[in-house]
Amino acid sequence: MCNCSHSHSSIEEDLNSQYSLFAHVDVANVTSLNCTAESNAAKIFRPYCERLSKRYFVESDVDSQIILRIPFTGSIKIRSISVFSEGGDESPSLCKAFVNMDVDFDNVMQVEPTQEFEMARQEYEECAEYVTKVSKFSNVQTLTLFFEDNFGGEKTRIYFIGFKGEYTPMKREAVVAIYEAKPMLSDHKNEIEEKSHNIIQ
Repeated sequence: MCNCSHSHSSIEEDLNSQYSLFAHVDVANVTSLNCTAESNAAKIFRPYCERLSKRYFVESDVDSQIILRIPFTGSIKIRSISVFSEGGDESPSLCKAFVNMDVDFDNVMQVEPTQEFEMARQEYEECAEYVTKVSKFSNVQTLTLFFEDNFGGEKTRIYFIGFKGEYTPMKREAVVAIYEAKPMLSDHKNEIEEKSHNIIQ
């Protein structure tokens, strides 16, 4: 007999996976700032179905702040950002997102973010989802996330980050071929001379 709640969950899971942008994250080039040696920034970007795994994480080092720079393999429209973090005080409380900007700890407090997210304190095994202002996230090639603070913990720990939206491949530059529209006299000089010689004979 079909379990209705299970069927509903399966459909929801399929839809979430369908719009997941994980396959278009350039995970090999993801970089992190102020993270412990045990952190693995590339591995927190995973398929949506693995969002609740705690095998990999990023954890802040000297304080509660983390910066993650995420490049994509094409042009991305991000509709929402999902985060699964350590529960309680170590959950991030504020995230600032920067689209196509070069941001690090030297300038992050001076640059105006594309959008700020006040984040929910996570107490249960759940993945929180934050909706973006889509018009500002419609041509994303790199995204920098600055987790500025948490709920009072010494460290911030994050297990999963996911994106939902649409993907457009990078456009290759068109190769322009220039064809001869009108023959140049110099290019055909020998041919003309040869024909003239034949007529004289």
